[in-house]
Amino acid sequence: MAAAKKSTALAIVLAVSALFLVVSGIALFWIAFRGVQFLKDEANHADAAVASASIDGAVAGEDEDDEDAAAIDPAGGAPSIDAGPCPLAIHPSYCRRRCRTFGERKVAMHARRVSSPTRAGVGTCGAFNVFAEDDERGGIVEYYDATTNQLVGAIDRRAIGCNQFGTIPTCAPSIAWQAPPAMHGRGLGSIR
Repeated sequence: MAAAKKSTALAIVLAVSALFLVVSGIALFWIAFRGVQFLKDEANHADAAVASASIDGAVAGEDEDDEDAAAIDPAGGAPSIDAGPCPLAIHPSYCRRRCRTFGERKVAMHARRVSSPTRAGVGTCGAFNVFAEDDERGGIVEYYDATTNQLVGAIDRRAIGCNQFGTIPTCAPSIAWQAPPAMHGRGLGSIR
């Protein structure tokens, strides 16, 4: 009788251990599955993060933004560019640190230096890709190397004095204009 009780107890312990292993395996599989789903979602939102960084400076941080106030009067008035040979260098006159790429501009369709955009567009000018954005004070036209997508020249028509930066091509840009999007649910007047 004692042997039967021992074998029954052993069977119960083995059954509970097996049940624990099955439940643990299911839980670990579920955690791994959810982790893979999370990583896929993050990868799918990478372009949105780039756009958000272009718009809000979320990734680089406000202190590392390329457009903080490199060519803008801190009082909010017209850009103040001190003389010097025109065109001025892109760094630090136009971009203080890292200039946005053409891909980033194309996704965001907005430059922070343009406070209340009326229209924005992309296009070409010879061998260059072009991003342009207008506001009530003028606007900007940025020229990007078509092979590297890096900024090589810009014209800021809001600037007082020299309004050319880097290499300005002599061709006339062909731009497909569109109304700028209302970013993050804010009206056009509140876009940073």
